Amino acid sequence: MDSPPDTPPEVRVIGTVVKEVPLPITPLYDLTFAAQLIPCTPAGLRSHLSKRKQLYPARYRREATGMRVRLLTAKEIASVRSTMLKGNLDGTLDTFPHD
Repeated sequence: MDSPPDTPPEVRVIGTVVKEVPLPITPLYDLTFAAQLIPCTPAGLRSHLSKRKQLYPARYRREATGMRVRLLTAKEIASVRSTMLKGNLDGTLDTFPHD
């Protein structure tokens, strides 16, 4: 039987039934991966972010070596991409008013 659409699906774990709990976790991406999506170099992305600290708060995770890795949300990546790209996605260039 199908369950009503408003109830979460059930997951069977070793003979018990567990209701699936949606987690409010936002995926985070490191600067190397984010730079590939934008597209730009990781150094260019770091420079862009450091000039706009108010717009993009710093989030880090620690590597096993103790090094900090900067992380961005998908929404932040889309925002950076829209400001860094100089054309529209349909291939036409933006026209800027000139004085």
